[in-house]
Amino acid sequence: MSTLRSLYRDTRALSPVVATILLVAIAVIASVLTYLWATGFIGAIQTRPSQATETIHSQVGSYTVSSRNFTLYLTNAGTQSVSITDLFILNTAGSVLAHSAVGPTTIGVGATVSVSVIMPPPSTAIASGNQIILQAVSAKGTDAEITVTASA
Repeated sequence: MSTLRSLYRDTRALSPVVATILLVAIAVIASVLTYLWATGFIGAIQTRPSQATETIHSQVGSYTVSSRNFTLYLTNAGTQSVSITDLFILNTAGSVLAHSAVGPTTIGVGATVSVSVIMPPPSTAIASGNQIILQAVSAKGTDAEITVTASA
């Protein structure tokens, strides 16, 4: 009988110091998780649906000085249709020599189209053999450009 009593008296609980440390740690972890949830951090790290992108590549371009004929082949490499609204001729320094607003030319995803227009007279004469930049700009502001040599 005495051995049973001594067995019950030797049973020890957690020390008060260890119990206090555990309670504080659990409270801190719960507070941090509540803060992250409230500020939206947990929602921000979840995957979001991908957004459509607009990407245009210029393949080939030409400009004929005598007829002011501007031709540019464009490929839509994005994930949504693109509407081309403006065409520019720039000098190699990036200054605009001529601009033409065009009716929206829509390019489907993965499609290649030819955009051809007679440009207004340039602000500065373009000589045959000069390097110029042909640029197409979409309704959303995405641009594609290519450097070409102006032909006679």
